[in-house]
Amino acid sequence: MLDTFLGLIKWFLILAVVATLFIYIGIPIITVVAAVGLCYYLYRKFRLARQRARYTPEGRRKVN
Repeated sequence: MLDTFLGLIKWFLILAVVATLFIYIGIPIITVVAAVGLCYYLYRKFRLARQRARYTPEGRRKVN
């Protein structure tokens, strides 16, 4: 009986430590990676739009 109880406590503590590590390490890492990915996506989107705005539909460079 005591052996079963100690086994349950052991697994409960393992799950608690894993959940704590995920909350304090995993979620912030996922958030930072998502923010960096969003910044990179927006940078590429607007950089390409600026490059396309420099040329006419025929492929010639626009002159002011």
